[in-house]
Amino acid sequence: MPDITGLELLDSLKNNALKIIFSTAYSEYALQGFDYDQVVDYLHKPIRLTRFIKAIERLKRVLSLEHEFNANSGTQKVENSKIVESDFISIKDNKIIYRIAYADINYIQSWGNYLKFFLRDQNIKIVRKTIKTIDAELPDKHFLRIHKSYVVNINHVVAIEGNQIKLEDHQLPIGKSYLVNVKKTITG
Repeated sequence: MPDITGLELLDSLKNNALKIIFSTAYSEYALQGFDYDQVVDYLHKPIRLTRFIKAIERLKRVLSLEHEFNANSGTQKVENSKIVESDFISIKDNKIIYRIAYADINYIQSWGNYLKFFLRDQNIKIVRKTIKTIDAELPDKHFLRIHKSYVVNINHVVAIEGNQIKLEDHQLPIGKSYLVNVKKTITG
């Protein structure tokens, strides 16, 4: 590609659901490519047919696992055919997929293109995702955006004091543009 690198193209795609197999003659790009969740494999030129087939098989396995995982999470069917909303979120931290109950999340902080999940057991999980994306994924009845950098679990809010929200063991700022909605949501 004469005007843009594969990594730049991948950055421009953001977190779309595409899966990528990188192919290049420059091996120094391989490590950078695996920083992206969409990258499934890396092929070094010249490409052998057996290695290409192996990459395609890996892609098939990844797509199959994701399909199976998505079918088993998010929403679950119950016996009377009603669909029930799940009470957890699945996140990927350091190539491990965790299933975290909403009740276990105190708050989420934006950290560039990453998010820090602060959990009740004092653990922190780091995920490559934007706060806008996670805010759209989380249910409004449990979570509230209070700042350009913070989403809190409403059930863990103890008090609102001025332009700060108090959780059990933390205080977080409330952004000016969020203040009215936060007070209205928390106080009812």
